[in-house]
Amino acid sequence: GGGADQKGIVRGDLILEIDGNAIWNVRDYRQSLKQLQAHLKQDRPKPLLFLLLKKDQERIRFVALRP
Repeated sequence: GGGADQKGIVRGDLILEIDGNAIWNVRDYRQSLKQLQAHLKQDRPKPLLFLLLKKDQERIRFVALRP
């Protein structure tokens, strides 16, 4: 699997933030993806920070992923 698999991100986890941008709906998520595409074009992109609400658990955690 990829970086998300290695960090324990699974289907059903709720993404609350991507790199400091709040995700309230699908539109916010898609906008963040557009920003991520620009981020990935950098020579040395920094790790991305996701704030997740884990499925079937009532805990929130931050996950850093390298592109």
